Amino acid sequence: MYIGPTLCLLSLTSVYILCPDPRGYGDSDKPDGVASYTLDKLGKDIADLIPALGYSACVLVGHDWGGAVAWRVADTNPELIDKLVIMNCPHLSIMGQELTNGWGQLLKSWYIFMFQVPWLPEFTIGLHDYRNFNAIFRGRKAGVKNRDQFPAEVVEAYKYSFSRPGGLTGPINYIRAIYKTRSFLFPRTRKTIDIPTLLLWVSSLSISVLVFVASSVEGPSVKTTMWRVTQRYPELVDRHIVLNCPHGRFEI
Repeated sequence: MYIGPTLCLLSLTSVYILCPDPRGYGDSDKPDGVASYTLDKLGKDIADLIPALGYSACVLVGHDWGGAVAWRVADTNPELIDKLVIMNCPHLSIMGQELTNGWGQLLKSWYIFMFQVPWLPEFTIGLHDYRNFNAIFRGRKAGVKNRDQFPAEVVEAYKYSFSRPGGLTGPINYIRAIYKTRSFLFPRTRKTIDIPTLLLWVSSLSISVLVFVASSVEGPSVKTTMWRVTQRYPELVDRHIVLNCPHGRFEI
């Protein structure tokens, strides 16, 4: 069970939906080393997957860090994407810009710096039978609003998955590898992504949606937290994805 785009899209019946476990997650391979988790390699995995499934292009949907991977595929292989749907993730060049514009985003990105420390994050997260997972998914402050959609047994399934050998190191290496993506964070030249793009953004995020659109923004503003938008407003997310995506393709 997922809390991102898949949870929303499960209600759709007119499209073929594929949600792969990316490298480092679930039953997918967990290669060693931070260098195995750069955006180049993560993006290439998705770019290789689309033709391997027999498709020439798709509607690519990404949420949070999956959004960063989707942006990367759009950068490198635009011919593989009919339409792009991003939930709550700025292009990394915008992220780099915001990180250098003051303390606001730096403070909110504290975990990026913490995760650069070897083995300590894995040790800390795993303490007391991965107790932090209970707070993250079902806590009053950070957890999901509709707990029936994320029952305790699902939290236990997540604990099992992440407690397997390498189960935490791979996902944390996504964050550790961000410093190997400096050319994306701080590009020397701007590049236009010439793909029809739907951006779903919540108003509570510190980076304004107005920063990375040209002249106008159309659509509703939703007051919620970054990943709760898919859980709290699945029908709203569904509607906007369906309205902006052609049928006959598949979503990742």
